[in-house]
Amino acid sequence: MQVSASAGASAFDRILPETATPFLAIAPIESGRGFFRRAYSSGAKRVEITIARLGQEPGAFERWVAGSANYPQAALALPAAQANGFFSCASELADAPCDLHIQLRSGFHIEVMGNGRVPRHDLIELMTHVQLGDLSDSTLAAL
Repeated sequence: MQVSASAGASAFDRILPETATPFLAIAPIESGRGFFRRAYSSGAKRVEITIARLGQEPGAFERWVAGSANYPQAALALPAAQANGFFSCASELADAPCDLHIQLRSGFHIEVMGNGRVPRHDLIELMTHVQLGDLSDSTLAAL
């Protein structure tokens, strides 16, 4: 299922923009019950960002933070009290391919998946264009 043009332009394109230099969206935003996703590419690199409702029960965010403590942490545009992210990487090398996993206290979960081919620094660059602060219950209610 794809997001309607009006919903995509108003909420989803603000959060997952079409252009996220050096990445470009390769398809319209895809949506399903309780999630939306956009795929990006930059040369041979492909990244899918999926945002879904997950972890809305009491204590879920605190459990996420505790469980992520042993992984390399991601610096995010939101305060640590509102968001936590970590990298899972193929190795400790600086240019090793990684995936990024983020949980927001508000109950949104974000997966930034590089399919085993995208280094951490590229995921960080892509995420500078993603507006996590714009996520709200009304965003997913539009699905």
